[in-house]
Order: sequence, then C-alpha cells, then structure tokens
Amino acid sequence: MASNPTTETLDESNPGRRVPAQVTFRLVELWDRRGVVSEGAWEITGPLIIGRYADVKINDPSASREHARVQPSRKPGLALVVDLGSHNGTWVNGVRVDRALVGVGDVVRIGRTLYAIDEVGAEAGRLAKDMGARAGAMLDLLSPLEKFAKSDTRVLLTGLPGVGKQVLAEALHRASEVEGPFVSVNCARLDRDTTDSEMFGHLKGAFTNAFRDRAGLIAQADGGTLFLDEIGELPLESQARLLSVLQDGVVRPLGADRGAPVEFRLICATNAVLEAAVAQGAFRADLYHRIAEWPVNLPPLSARTADIPAILAKLGHPRLERFTTREALVLASWPTNVRGLVYAARRLAMADASPEPQRILFPGGMRNRPSAYVPPYSLPESAEELELLMATFEGNIAAAARHVDRSREIVYRMLTRFNLGDRH
Repeated sequence: MASNPTTETLDESNPGRRVPAQVTFRLVELWDRRGVVSEGAWEITGPLIIGRYADVKINDPSASREHARVQPSRKPGLALVVDLGSHNGTWVNGVRVDRALVGVGDVVRIGRTLYAIDEVGAEAGRLAKDMGARAGAMLDLLSPLEKFAKSDTRVLLTGLPGVGKQVLAEALHRASEVEGPFVSVNCARLDRDTTDSEMFGHLKGAFTNAFRDRAGLIAQADGGTLFLDEIGELPLESQARLLSVLQDGVVRPLGADRGAPVEFRLICATNAVLEAAVAQGAFRADLYHRIAEWPVNLPPLSARTADIPAILAKLGHPRLERFTTREALVLASWPTNVRGLVYAARRLAMADASPEPQRILFPGGMRNRPSAYVPPYSLPESAEELELLMATFEGNIAAAARHVDRSREIVYRMLTRFNLGDRH
C-alpha cells in the first residue's frame, strides 16, 4: 500500500529526522523476544492496543495483558503512545513514559520486545528485499526504481555519507540482470594527473611511463554497470570526456585516433549538492542533466530504524539473543549511517560476551537518538508547546490541566491567547 503524499518539515533539533505533515503510521516489530528478526507490522489507523492479550499480541512474559496504546495524534506528523498501567512500563527512545508523542524512527519498548514507529510505504519488491529495506521511506523510494531496473536509465544517488549509495547501486546492477561487471570508481580517490588514463584508458607511448596499452575503467564496464561515486570530484576536463562518451557511446583512450563502442548502465553518487556546483561553474550543466535522469535521495539511517534488523541479518546476524545489544543498536543515532552499522556488526560477537555491549559496539561513545516529546510539568510558553500538550492528552483539557497542576480555566485562557480555542 503506498503512503499518503507528504509535505516534510524540518525538525531543527535533529536535521536528519523526517517530520511528515501528513502520514499514515505503522508499528513495526523489529525482533521478537528471542532476538529473531520479525516481519510483524500493523497500520495505526486508530487506537491499537499492544500486550499479551490485545490487538497486537506479543508472546512476551514481561509484557502486561494490555500494556500500551498507540494511535494517531491530533498533531500532524506525530502518533501518540500511552502506557496502560503496565507492570514494567512503556519506554520510548530509552525513556520510561506515561504518554509521549512519537514520529518516524522512534523506538517503543514493550516488555523485552522492540518496535519502530514507521510510515506506511509501498509493497516490498526485489530491490527492497535485496537491500533488507522495510522502512516506508525506503520502500517508497525503491518502488519506482523497480519499474526500470532493467533499463539503461541513468540514476543519480544523493544523501549523507554512509547512507548506502553503493549498496543501492549494486542492487540495481543485480536487478538489471546484465552479464557484464559492476565497476565501482571513487572519483575523489583518483589521482588528478592520471584521472583520464584511469577512466578512459591509454595506448602505449601516449605519455611518459605509458609502457603498455591499458583499458580504462569505462571500457571495463562494457556490458555492465559503471558506478561513479563522488562524481562531483571529477575534474572539469574529465567531465567533458565523460559527456562525450555518454553522447556518442564511444570511448577513446589517450593517444588513440579513434574510439571503440561501449555500452553500460551509469549510476552516479555524491554527497555534494551538484546544482550548486553547476551554478558555481565547478560542474558541467550538460553533464549533470545527462547523469540525473532519475535522482534519488537516500534518507539517513536514523529515519530508517525499521531497516536495522534486516541489514544486520544480511551482514550475517539473523538473530541477536541479547536484549541490551538489540536495544543499543536501535537507540543509537547513527551519525555515520549504514557504514557505522557495518562497523558495529563486526563487533557484535564481542559485544554479546561483554557486560557492557554499548562500549564494544560504540568505542567512541554512543549518541542516542533524540527523546520523543513527553509533556513537561510546567505551563506551555508558546502555541507550539500548547498544541503538543493538548495532543498528548488527546484534547482533554481537564487532563492537561491536572498534568501542569493548573485549573481548567487557565488552560482555556491559554488556548484563547494562542488562538487555539476552536480546536479543543
């Protein structure tokens, strides 16, 4: 089922966090209590009770019969989690809560079972299954790519460092079912003086130290896929040569009078804003339009909590028996994204044997994801704070007043003051 169209706003406390203005949420079970990757997911279209005897039934003796409720909130882009007087408490992003407003990527713990708040996305296709993608943002991103995976449409992948641009490029190559190779080139690591030789090849004697003919990386990708990472670092002179190859379908090695036909799928990636580089004259506009036939911006891992268990399974960890390890992995903010998760996966065996797995998984220190909104016990000072308070208490003025230890009349006056009276 495809997600609703959304208008994203910026969460200034966490720029990587997506805050859709309109979204259908779902509750995604990450692992079961034994540490096996789960496939459970439930749409949050109304109140959803979680517990051992509830709408979302969990086989977890540390959970109460009716443990917690999750439902859409009155605040667009957020859902509401309410503890139902459970024995062991309800936890959101590592903090015990009675009530909290949550968004995409937030983690809810019921007993020893972990859930992610996610958005409803498209049906998982071959690309999603290949990459271990469950998060709605990734499913929506990958769905249109499925339709032309076997075409020669040129794709430009953007996003923060480490979000998995090469992983997606490799998945697209496999989905294309071409017989040729996947050739990966990091343009930032090419020696500026030898970039053209590396990319386009050369003949013996074309320049000093050219002692033999050499096929370039483009020729090596013939019949397959050429992945140019950090394409924005390619020198302008080399950009002109690449443009010629894309226009004519011919690659001419240095020192050659004529070129040879070449056919390949081109996928490029960058952390930079190429449009800005074009405006500054650092990147050719004509090349940009050639390589960006289908631009794709990958979201950060902090917005893709639902993907973490499946990615770890693909890295050789289909089961994580220790609960503290599982929780540490999904509570981390992952500033280095999928790349950081890969490094952590290499230390999982040691972490499971350690009394403090966080120290093994995150030797440089663990940065937790931001807390969900839990209403403070003080009067709101802005319309936004008042809206959040009222959303947390489902518009119940008496309950909101009790929480901040004020009379209902004071809350009514505040609603009038901030022009919110007609909403409650």
